[in-house]
Amino acid sequence: SSSSSSSAATSAAPSGKAAAPSSSSSSSTAIVDVGPPPPPPKPTPPPKVEEPLDIPDPVVEAVAAVKKLTPEEQARREEAKRVLRANAQKEVDTHDATAIAATRHSWLIFTVPEKPVAGADVMIYYNRTQSEQLRDRNRIQAILGYNAWEMTTEQARVDFYPSPIPHVDNSDFWSTRFKVPENCYELNFVMTDGESLYDNNNGQDYTYPCTAGITWEEWAVQAEQRLEAAARQAVEQEEARRSEEAKQAAEEKKKRDRDNAAKRVADMKNGFVWMREGGVNKRKVGDAPDGKTWWSVAPTPLVAGKTATLLYNSKAGPLAWIED
Repeated sequence: SSSSSSSAATSAAPSGKAAAPSSSSSSSTAIVDVGPPPPPPKPTPPPKVEEPLDIPDPVVEAVAAVKKLTPEEQARREEAKRVLRANAQKEVDTHDATAIAATRHSWLIFTVPEKPVAGADVMIYYNRTQSEQLRDRNRIQAILGYNAWEMTTEQARVDFYPSPIPHVDNSDFWSTRFKVPENCYELNFVMTDGESLYDNNNGQDYTYPCTAGITWEEWAVQAEQRLEAAARQAVEQEEARRSEEAKQAAEEKKKRDRDNAAKRVADMKNGFVWMREGGVNKRKVGDAPDGKTWWSVAPTPLVAGKTATLLYNSKAGPLAWIED
């Protein structure tokens, strides 16, 4: 029967579980299990800031090492420099340029000593025929500088002259000699004819490291001192220029005053001569040569500081009507 079938269907459902809804029921709602909610997003960590590396300044360290030298170490250092300079000076004085150039006739430049020594002379030999710019020039010069051109001296240019080295393989060495300053670590120069042509080593300039001077580190640390010295020198030069201008102005004023005084004296002298030349010792009535003398003076001419006599003819001139 229909009632027994319905009872069997109900008893077939597992214990504790709801029976599946009948498709004929329109009031039931389906429940979908979507699981737990997703976790919230993790916060983005801030960017990591790297701490700067504590790298020591090699310049400061190098100079500090020099400053830490004991008096004995400093004395040995200075003695070593003295020996280097003495040896370099001797090498420059006694070297045989022909022997040194024997294997260098194709070279453009060589120096004696090979590494310039600060505080001593150096000779530069320049093979003119190896230079595209200066091979035909009759004047050769070098423009000098030191320490990457940061230092110059009064000897800013040196002239080269033909050397006694034989002209082997068409070589033509010219040479010059000058002293390298003590406080330098590098020699810089360019070659020129003294006019418009230059040999600057293809824009690199000619650069030679020096020994027995100071180090680059020491030079770098002295930059502030050099700036202060340059500022003081500029002030002194400006003061000297103003003083010289004031001195010249005073001299020019004195000269104008002297010239004006001389002109006034000359004018007075000329006026005196003119008045004297225009003066007369006597005068007659009328223009006739035999006319009566109106007045005269004696002596002729008058002498300054001496007694003079004026003779006046009362019977002549406009006062002739006056009775005695």
